[in-house]
Amino acid sequence: MFTGARLNEIGQLEVADIILHNGVHHFNITNESDDPKANKKVKTAAARRKVPIHPKLEELGFFDYVESISQKNGKRLFPEWQVGKDGFYSSPMSKWFARLLSETGIKSSKLAFHSLRHNFKDILRQNNIPEMVQDYVMGHANETVQKRYGSTGLLPNETAALRAINYDHIDLSHPRRKEPG
Repeated sequence: MFTGARLNEIGQLEVADIILHNGVHHFNITNESDDPKANKKVKTAAARRKVPIHPKLEELGFFDYVESISQKNGKRLFPEWQVGKDGFYSSPMSKWFARLLSETGIKSSKLAFHSLRHNFKDILRQNNIPEMVQDYVMGHANETVQKRYGSTGLLPNETAALRAINYDHIDLSHPRRKEPG
């Protein structure tokens, strides 16, 4: 909802993937790790990207959560997420999310975790974020995007525009940080 990231990209995030870039915290979505046992994958070369962390996540306690993982010497940001038989973090979490929707009475064959990615794309369009920036943040392959951004990431004004997206119309009073393990 705040990143447009694919489920597997979220599941494989490490504490070290929370980086400061141009003075703003970002998710560094990559297949690189210091851990030789890490099972990090990206769908395409364009999927390697730096996505600014939205201030709403900070409001919800995200950085406190990151700090709690770090203090426990945790490497992975979501240590309870396990790799599925197919080698992806997304498989078990996708099933969990479907169960969560069902248990909360939300039943639709059109809803899945990936719906949040589609919603994020819609939010980008509604906020007049340029298509090239949308493609970069979403990790979509686009020759122009690749040539422009390379490994440098977004320009400061593009980052500011993404961080300024207003989510106040969504009731986020109920999510609470859960201590891992």
